[in-house]
Amino acid sequence: MRISIVIPTLNEAKCIEQTLSEIPEGLADEIIVVDAHSADGTANIVRKLGYRLVMQRSRGFGGGFIEGIQ
Repeated sequence: MRISIVIPTLNEAKCIEQTLSEIPEGLADEIIVVDAHSADGTANIVRKLGYRLVMQRSRGFGGGFIEGIQ
């Protein structure tokens, strides 16, 4: 069984690096950040840190989770 963590984001540049760094090593097989086209550079930070990034196509928090799961 694989465990994935899906994190929907929208303008989280101020806290995304700290949030990702606080996830314990080995807790999940993969971490997927779904960005809803943030205007503050959130996606660039996630890319720089090397996490898997999905750009959200739908709208809303629930849409972010669904796209991350897919």
